[in-house]
Amino acid sequence: MSHLLHKTYYNEMLKKERLLPIKSQGVISGFLSFYITNDDEKYIKADPYAVLDDDPNGEICYVAQVIVPKEVENPIRIWSNFKKHIKDNFGNVKYIHWNRGKNGTMYSYIKELKKLNA
Repeated sequence: MSHLLHKTYYNEMLKKERLLPIKSQGVISGFLSFYITNDDEKYIKADPYAVLDDDPNGEICYVAQVIVPKEVENPIRIWSNFKKHIKDNFGNVKYIHWNRGKNGTMYSYIKELKKLNA
């Protein structure tokens, strides 16, 4: 897997507490990395493996990467656990922003955190 080549990125994001493991069937099957900010533009434009500073008091959670196999068990539970982690640890966050590529097109999503209760 190509993402294993970026061990430094994942180690640094883990140290910054911006990397969460994704568990499926009781084992770690992927990772989710994110930043907390008031301006997500620099994260959108940055190299996907650049480790950038963020603002733990920011209002936006920008999801930088989600590395997970397609056959992951219960993606709704994973999303709920992620939202709970953000709410519990970053009380100022009001929005979660992520981009998703599909069929060669990039889609951007921004959801208000309080409306994401599972």
